[in-house]
Amino acid sequence: MKSLFECSEDGFYTVPDGTLVNPYLNPKDIKSGLPWDLLDGLSVAAGQVDSGIVSDIIVHSFISHVIVLLSGEIKIWMKEPWDEQELYAQELKLPEPSGKPGFTSAALLIQPGTFLQLDNSQGSEPARLLYLSNPSYIFEPGETKDSPPVYDDAMTLGKDWERLEAQKWNPPELHDPSRSYAARQRAIQRLAAKSREGRE
Repeated sequence: MKSLFECSEDGFYTVPDGTLVNPYLNPKDIKSGLPWDLLDGLSVAAGQVDSGIVSDIIVHSFISHVIVLLSGEIKIWMKEPWDEQELYAQELKLPEPSGKPGFTSAALLIQPGTFLQLDNSQGSEPARLLYLSNPSYIFEPGETKDSPPVYDDAMTLGKDWERLEAQKWNPPELHDPSRSYAARQRAIQRLAAKSREGRE
């Protein structure tokens, strides 16, 4: 079995929120080319948010995310709908090195149901990130390159925070049957079948 997983520039593609992603260690993403049952409870993808980019607002209803900063810096706008706290921004930047052995890093935990937006509008360089998802991130591409995904764990909601607040953090997109837990399970079954077909 392949045990070295490399993240190359060739593996990146633009996702619906407007950022770049490479699912280099996510067997549940058909674009990774990995065996379906390689890793069940975790997926790792690399991400890049170029300078000047502000992503759409996204929410992951069924997965937790750890976002690890590799280089650059980024502001992440968040709102947990179950919390009375207002929309807030978390600056993710690398701590200053102390000169001692080791290296610096920074990470942020995003719980399922949290609305978030990646903001590199003020950055002078790309923000390079690792996304660790539990359970594994599910992405089922559309029939053609230009088709929308059949299923994507990330639900994109545009850029209008005021709309979401006016809807009391319960937009109609959250109730779309094609984005339900049952739809996620059907996507998993289809992707597993495609993975088996690819190995035969």
